[in-house]
Amino acid sequence: MASPKQHQLQYTEFWQARTGLTFGVERILFNRQSAYQHVQVLQTDAFGRMLTLDGLVMLTERDEFVYHEMISHPALCLLPRPRRVLIVGGGDGGTLREVLRYSEIEQVDLVEIDEVVIEAARTCFPELSIAFDDPRAVCTWPMAWPSCGKRPRPPTIWSSSIRPIRWTLPRGCSASRSTGTAPAS
Repeated sequence: MASPKQHQLQYTEFWQARTGLTFGVERILFNRQSAYQHVQVLQTDAFGRMLTLDGLVMLTERDEFVYHEMISHPALCLLPRPRRVLIVGGGDGGTLREVLRYSEIEQVDLVEIDEVVIEAARTCFPELSIAFDDPRAVCTWPMAWPSCGKRPRPPTIWSSSIRPIRWTLPRGCSASRSTGTAPAS
C-alpha cells in the first residue's frame, strides 16, 4: 500500500480542545481580508476547493450540495406557489442556485453583507456562482436594501448565517428569526 501524500500546508478546524478535521492543502486559491472577515479558498486533496470565513469551513466542493439542497427544497416543496424568495447571506451562490431550479420562481433577492464572498465564489466556484447571472436573481448589500414597504414581501426568508442574527427591519416589516428556512410572519 502506498503511503499517503504529504502536504506542506494543512488546514485544521478544531471543534473541541483536541478534536477537529484536518485537510491537506495543495494551494491557496483566494486569500482576502474584507471589512468583515478573512475569506479564503483552499484547494484541498480530498474535498476539492474549500471556502473558509474567519477560519471556519463554510463549504467544500465535494459536499456543498448537502447543505444547499436541504436548506432550499423542503421549504419550497411545502409552499403552494412560491414566487419570490429572500436569501440573507448565501454569498457563495449555492442556495440561490437551488432556489432558481424552480421555474415558478419569479425573483430571488439575495442580501449579502460581504461582496468579497461573492467575488471568491465567482472566482473559485463557477458551478455555484452561475446562479448570480440568472435574470431572476437580484443581489444587494444591506445598506442598499430598500424599505419593505416599497417591495412585495417574499414568502420565504432564508438565513445562511452561522452567526446569530440581529434582525433590524424597517417599520412595518416582520420576519422569523432562525438559521435555515423560515416562513415570513
